[in-house]
Amino acid sequence: MNRYRKFFSVNVRTLVLGMFSSILIPISSIATETDVNTGEIGTWITGTLKFYDADGFYIENFNIRVWGIDGVEKRQTCTLNSGINYPCGEDVTKKLKELFDGQTANCFIRDKNHYQLKVRYVAQCSLGRLEDYGHFALQSGYARAYVRFLRGTEYQKTYLEAETLARKSKRGLWSGDWDAPWLWRSRVQNHFQRKPSKHSFVTTN
Repeated sequence: MNRYRKFFSVNVRTLVLGMFSSILIPISSIATETDVNTGEIGTWITGTLKFYDADGFYIENFNIRVWGIDGVEKRQTCTLNSGINYPCGEDVTKKLKELFDGQTANCFIRDKNHYQLKVRYVAQCSLGRLEDYGHFALQSGYARAYVRFLRGTEYQKTYLEAETLARKSKRGLWSGDWDAPWLWRSRVQNHFQRKPSKHSFVTTN
């Protein structure tokens, strides 16, 4: 086992089972089949899921972006207290795929946006027996709370408390140092903006 994996490993299955009682989304409010998989805000998407990073997965052709959190990016790296860098984003994605891929997700659509010219559905989701994936990701130390979206909602307190608990308990990525995903994306974007194109050239007068 690699050194960093000993630091990073968590009994995730035990953690999941301990969170099944945290019912934060009224999944039973799925009313009729006409409310499901229309892609409209205020309705539900349900089906078999497949994770692609800590806050995103597919349900068939629907691209789901989990509401209220910003999960570690798949290409993101983190640092252990020992100073070792490791591919935390890949590790988390792998763990989530092992835990949840192939299970049934029920997602309540709160908003839509566009990513790479495709529609992405911003939603709160239950996964299998887990009632609220966003809350789980925060409490597991895989995500940060998106305060600007949570502010004023009934979930603000519980989501922030979940993140605080993970940080104090050094769960997941909090066992070392990791940048907020939005800061990591900004740094990567700035790096590529500063990097000269291979097609750039200098003109002289």
